Amino acid sequence: MRMMKCLLFGLFLSVVPAHAGTFAAASCNQTDVASAIASAIAAGSGNTVTIPAGTCTWTSNVTSPASGTLPNISIIGATNCTGTGSATSPIACTDNTVINSSGGAKWYLLAGAGTTVRLSGVTLNTAATTDGFVNVQGPSSGTVPLVRLDHIHGNMSSNGDTSFDIASVTGVIDHSLFDEPVSSEGNSIRFFYPLAGDSGDQSWANVTGLGTAGYMYVENNTFNHGVANDGQEGARFVFRFNTFNDTSVQTHPTGGDGRGRGARAWEIYDNTFAAASGCEVECGNAFFMSSGTGTVWGNTGNSVYSGFVTIHSMRINDATYPQTVTPNGWGYCGTAFNGTGSNWDRNTSSVTGYPCLDQPGQGVGDLLSGNFPSVTNVALGTPAWPRQALEPVYEWGDAWTGSSSVFWSVGSSTAQLQSNRDFYLWCNASSPSGCTSAFNGTVGTGTGTLASRPSTCTTGVAYWATDQGNWNTASTAGPQSSVVGVQGELFKCTATNTWTLFYTPYTYPHPLTQGTIVAPPPPTNVQGTAH
Repeated sequence: MRMMKCLLFGLFLSVVPAHAGTFAAASCNQTDVASAIASAIAAGSGNTVTIPAGTCTWTSNVTSPASGTLPNISIIGATNCTGTGSATSPIACTDNTVINSSGGAKWYLLAGAGTTVRLSGVTLNTAATTDGFVNVQGPSSGTVPLVRLDHIHGNMSSNGDTSFDIASVTGVIDHSLFDEPVSSEGNSIRFFYPLAGDSGDQSWANVTGLGTAGYMYVENNTFNHGVANDGQEGARFVFRFNTFNDTSVQTHPTGGDGRGRGARAWEIYDNTFAAASGCEVECGNAFFMSSGTGTVWGNTGNSVYSGFVTIHSMRINDATYPQTVTPNGWGYCGTAFNGTGSNWDRNTSSVTGYPCLDQPGQGVGDLLSGNFPSVTNVALGTPAWPRQALEPVYEWGDAWTGSSSVFWSVGSSTAQLQSNRDFYLWCNASSPSGCTSAFNGTVGTGTGTLASRPSTCTTGVAYWATDQGNWNTASTAGPQSSVVGVQGELFKCTATNTWTLFYTPYTYPHPLTQGTIVAPPPPTNVQGTAH
């Protein structure tokens, strides 16, 4: 009886609040962490779970919560990470709360609609190949959750490991360290945005909303080796104020994963890409772009990479991803490869198929629904081009040192991807893109004060006004602040000689890092297309 009382008392201590609203796990073991989270949820919304220092191995999947979804909650370990993520202040972590994944064990965090969930201060060791050790998922309907993942050390020990799989949530990943093995092709973070399990269709049918809260922001982190990310099924993400050491960022294309659509939209700015001599697999290109639209600006890099940006329309051949003929797959874009095109492309030219479904520079379009062989354009009721809007990619203010690499490469997709139509490159004396003449409003992207913007313009060009806006509230800006300014707004020529404000970067630092309430992203049923 005395032993039973001691056991019951110990169990009580493992979940009793250390103080109001805080529930301390007895250890980092999976059963103790799950028990503390369950107790915090039972006590209501807005509680904190603490995980003590220690090293534990999880051997089976943990789902938090075991049923239903998480309310507002913070889960905080004792790992301490310092630094800003810049090249001169890299993130360094003291691994106090260490959780090892064995046998592919995963931790599922199921965020409820409209909730705010935080995970902080843990070291995640993938001791065996694990696709997404921590899997953060939003619900299939309702207001998209906000998630903060911060001060985390993602330590991947083998090729193919992934620290985070992020699906259908928005928020921020900040002040964290991600270590991949040298020459690894694994992804530190993978982004997905399927709503109601729709393979990304709703994300592609919703407005793009660059510069809004409706993205997963990755800021002030250090990435070492491997590939920092992948993005698919309508993913929306932003990388800013990070340092990439012998590593890169990428999108995943439609046609690269069965029914799944490619990445929807992204922003890559004010990052440092630092490759050391001898870097191999990870240093092909700093940014591999194969899907969606966005902005690329204010980054620094060096010519150890074979190139800065390589941009592709992937379904023009089977060089990377063989396609299945419609209606059993997306098919090939245009007839040039094997003589058979696809109804999913606009086919302004039957040979090129241009524009290809979801290729770089394509944006909002009709909603698609169903699975192969019954995928349909909902608006038209047939397997047909979703009438996607032309939403070009804009680049400016990037600094690329050295001359042995190619700054911007189109590869074999020159018929589908053309400058000053699908993408616009910086025109400036300092530009590494080759457009080194002064911007005159006819081609490319310009930079300067608003007063220096040309009064005339050709539809599609853009201009970054360095004296407009006040999005960057930090005391110091990113590595390229001297080129593009610590503030600015992008104006687009929407009709001949008509400038329209197009893009203002989202507030930096991300409000979640400051404990600020963030307005929810736009509703997911707002759709529009240029017919």
